[in-house]
Amino acid sequence: MSLRAHARRGGVFGSLMQLPYAPVTRGAGDHVLGYNCSIISESAAGQPVNLRPVPLDNGEHFMSQHTKNLAQHQFGTHADGYVSSPVHARGYSLTRLIELIEPQPGQRVLDLATGGGHTALAEARQGAWTAAGDLTMPMLRVAREFITAQLAGEDDAGPVTYAQLDAERLPFAPDSFDSVTCRIAAHHFPAVAAFVDECMRVVRPGGLVAVIDQLSPGEPKPARYINAFERLRDPSHMWAYNAEEWKGFFVGAGLDMVHYEEFETSHSLIAWAERMGNEAATISRLRAMLLQAPEPAAAWLKPHVDTTGAASFVIHQFLLIGRKIGADV
Repeated sequence: MSLRAHARRGGVFGSLMQLPYAPVTRGAGDHVLGYNCSIISESAAGQPVNLRPVPLDNGEHFMSQHTKNLAQHQFGTHADGYVSSPVHARGYSLTRLIELIEPQPGQRVLDLATGGGHTALAEARQGAWTAAGDLTMPMLRVAREFITAQLAGEDDAGPVTYAQLDAERLPFAPDSFDSVTCRIAAHHFPAVAAFVDECMRVVRPGGLVAVIDQLSPGEPKPARYINAFERLRDPSHMWAYNAEEWKGFFVGAGLDMVHYEEFETSHSLIAWAERMGNEAATISRLRAMLLQAPEPAAAWLKPHVDTTGAASFVIHQFLLIGRKIGADV
């Protein structure tokens, strides 16, 4: 099997709406975002977004219900921890992403798997109309509370809309956004190729698709070990691909790669595990896996124990940006 086959503010926090698709154009006052998509806040005045029908839950690349339930349980239970997480709230990757995609007033930006909303917040602060999407409703709720509080009094910020959706089958018409972003989330997606295809479809010609996520080494054995380490901490972790595989997803979707870089983030083992609600027994197993990792995996994870006995390690990440080929409009 091939890799691609495998692989503001604004708006009152309203009631959850699950409405069948209707051929409408989203504008000021419209609540419907599309079939199998729920909107929990709207503030899209002057920024129409065309919608498309979304097929039922039986497609080859659609998230299985089991995978959805895992992700929704894990992140719904621990949503508050991701809003306060320093790794997600700030750092090089977020600063660099905004620097490179340059969101600005008059643009429409879609942030997928928005989590605590930090990327969507940064995009809105640049004046862009921002759609923050996530599979998990509790995560969207805390993201909305966080972003609303952060943007209070910031009159130059763009409006933010929040939508529950599946990143692998987006409810938007082609060419709807100037850029699409996804930061530290795609390792939870069971069909990454479908996700990248959808990003490419909904971004306008000349627009950008930017992904930040975890990396695995190119060698299969350490890659399996590192992914097992991640999955022990979080059962909704699917797979962290390597650099060449990610570039293949972008090329396969028809995106022209314009930027790629790698970097490392350092993590306290206990803080990393507790953010996902791990109990003492699981943390002990994680510590054993970290400190007893075979050499190729250890060289990747770079485990360290300080004078107090606290363990830490690194996660390799990448930033990949592709441009949709076509006229820059």
